Amino acid sequence: MNNPFVFLMNKGWSKGINDRGGIQWGLIAFCEEFCKDENVELIVRINPTYNLPNWNLDEEIQKLNLNKEGLKKVKFTIELTTYENLVKLYHQGNIFLSPTMGDAFNLPCLEAMACELSVITTNFGGQTDYVNEGNGWLINYDLVDVTWDIMHEGNKWAKPNIQHLQQLMRYVFEHQNEVKKKGKQALKDSQNWTWKQSAK
Repeated sequence: MNNPFVFLMNKGWSKGINDRGGIQWGLIAFCEEFCKDENVELIVRINPTYNLPNWNLDEEIQKLNLNKEGLKKVKFTIELTTYENLVKLYHQGNIFLSPTMGDAFNLPCLEAMACELSVITTNFGGQTDYVNEGNGWLINYDLVDVTWDIMHEGNKWAKPNIQHLQQLMRYVFEHQNEVKKKGKQALKDSQNWTWKQSAK
């Protein structure tokens, strides 16, 4: 049997449905789009650094009311990790998924690109400085007022268009050679954004 096509997410998820990192949107889109018997899976690494002591993964998943058939194809990991293991994580994926609502830079996107992964991400925020149609895919969005986070009240965040996200996920699943081609470009482009290069 061929290995599954793997979508990969790596982010904090401390605020559940309202978290700006966007794990919730990736889960919803994946579980709605891939509920059939298809050779695909989603790996979600949740960075526990941001989680409060009473944070509970099962409770957050229940709040999303996910398609249960799609959820069977999702693997979660919640752990601190070394640099070496982070590289191993990225190498498990075929494409990186970051449906963020707002990021100043979004380092995980660049980490993924440095591991030769193309990226699907929201067309809003810091990652648009280095993610483009040559090395990834950009998700349409609607700006929403932040009313649930006192630190960000008065700001607008970008809520990804779930239907467009599903379309992009379906497209890359069906065009895997294009995913690999953009991954090679992603690796090349990531080298313009090293710590050494940035310091210069």
